[in-house]
Amino acid sequence: MEKVVLKDGTEISIQNGATENSITMPITDENNLEKLISVMTEENLAEYKILNESGAECTTIFDKRVKTYTVNTEENTVRFNLANVDALLKRLENLETSQADQDDAITELADIVSEV
Repeated sequence: MEKVVLKDGTEISIQNGATENSITMPITDENNLEKLISVMTEENLAEYKILNESGAECTTIFDKRVKTYTVNTEENTVRFNLANVDALLKRLENLETSQADQDDAITELADIVSEV
């Protein structure tokens, strides 16, 4: 069985035939659904490797996110459908977060100054 190695070092067995936009993982006692969902973060998918059955690296993939996932209860698998991370959108989100932090700091400073 092939493996995926996420950015944080987590190794998960996957079904053979993973593509750049799709990975299917068996759901086992060790890899329960909640655990698999929790590790498939954008941060962990910023850089990950696919290893073949002998452990040799097949490819390294960058900047992905989970678009959707589908659970197959008959086969006890979960299929993660991946999409590219939009770098411009990510920068915009970071800018919006930074601006909100600055707005909060300015409001807090104005409150302190008005009390003096």
